[in-house]
Amino acid sequence: MNKNDLQSLSNEKKITIACDPNTSPETLTALSVKDPNGDCHSWYVRCAVAENPNTPVEVLTKMASTNNPDWDEDIAWAVKENPNTPKKVVDEIIRFFDEDF
Repeated sequence: MNKNDLQSLSNEKKITIACDPNTSPETLTALSVKDPNGDCHSWYVRCAVAENPNTPVEVLTKMASTNNPDWDEDIAWAVKENPNTPKKVVDEIIRFFDEDF
C-alpha cells in the first residue's frame, strides 16, 4: 500500500492496519509519520505502529528519539514495549523518564 492510498483511509482503518502483525514494514514506516494535516487521531495510529513487531528497528529508533520533531512521550513508551526495540534505545527511554520525573 503506497503513501497516497494510506492518506485516503480513515483513521480507524489506519489503526487496524497498524495493529495487524502481518502489515509490511514499508506500510508501517509510512504510518509512523505524524499526519501533516494535524489530525489528532494520528497519535493512535503512531502508537499502534510503535507496538507492532513488524515495525523496522530504524523506525522504532526514530520514533523514540527526542530529536524527532514528532516525538511524543506516550509513543516513546510504546516503542519501549516493542520486543524488537534495541536495548540501547530502551535504556535511553528509561533514562529520559527517570530524569524527567
